[in-house]
Amino acid sequence: MLRGARRILSDALPILFLALHGEEQRQECEVLLREAGYVLYALDGSEIAGPIETEAIAALSRGSASARIWASCSRTSLHAHAPS
Repeated sequence: MLRGARRILSDALPILFLALHGEEQRQECEVLLREAGYVLYALDGSEIAGPIETEAIAALSRGSASARIWASCSRTSLHAHAPS
């Protein structure tokens, strides 16, 4: 599905929430999204720097306002719920 959306990914910079099924699909999505300039996040808000090891992710275009807002909200939310 994402292979056919490369132009949309680069032009519209959509925020993506993906359910990934199997290692092959995780690897394929990771390569395609990173090549398109996307930052990958676990749904708890933490950035995925290495290989995707979860079945659900969010992907935001690097440098977009959406990515900055996501990162800011995720940090705030994580700190608000951290044990004292």
